Amino acid sequence: MFLWCKSGKGKIRINQKIFQVEKNDYFILPWRHKIRYEPDEKNPLLVAGIHLIPWHDPHVKISWGITAHGENHNLYDVPYRKDRPIKDFETIMYRKIYPDHPLMHLSEFIVKHFLSTHRSERTLQQSAITLIEEARAAFKEDHKGSKTIDTLHAFIENNISKNINVNDLAKIINRSPSQINRICKLSLNTSPAHWINQCKIKHATQLLLNDNHSIRQVAESCGFPDQFHFSRLFKNIMNISPLKYKKKNPLI
Repeated sequence: MFLWCKSGKGKIRINQKIFQVEKNDYFILPWRHKIRYEPDEKNPLLVAGIHLIPWHDPHVKISWGITAHGENHNLYDVPYRKDRPIKDFETIMYRKIYPDHPLMHLSEFIVKHFLSTHRSERTLQQSAITLIEEARAAFKEDHKGSKTIDTLHAFIENNISKNINVNDLAKIINRSPSQINRICKLSLNTSPAHWINQCKIKHATQLLLNDNHSIRQVAESCGFPDQFHFSRLFKNIMNISPLKYKKKNPLI
């Protein structure tokens, strides 16, 4: 399944793994995944998806519709629709894909064509092949510095409890702070400072979901010695206070 967030935010549980999702997050999910959507109350996520059937018996007429999610669906586990390995897509994959990217243009086209009254089986089949090729390229490419972003992201994750700024990121890859600003703008459509804070708050949500630490301990673990500053930033990004988030999402 090819899945992307068009707007809003929330959580998606895929095979028991929790992902914090926001606009422009793009996922590729393996066959027979289990998924549950948990939209944010104030800014609920809106997602779109394309289900690809890896193999379909050519002698059986295609049944157009939404792919079965449960065992009670009439298409669940039918012998003429089966999984087949698709190279490079064996596990859950996700990254940011912005609206101007060819993969996003093609994904939106497929959805619109599928829902149109002039739907063409041949067009959809050809588009599906192209979609796989575009997705493979998008997840491999060094698109707008994605490899650089991966290096910087790893540094942030490995130093999440420290006070990190744009100068620290610049030193890691031997670039100037202005170059880091440009890379973040092109690749993430945000500033380095905001990106660092997003990473820290995302880490904080995992601690709040899976750990019994106090709010103060979570703040310190994410590099915020001032609990009140952490709480304000958390609420600004997540639209909910860390305390309410913790109470709303008990240990799993």
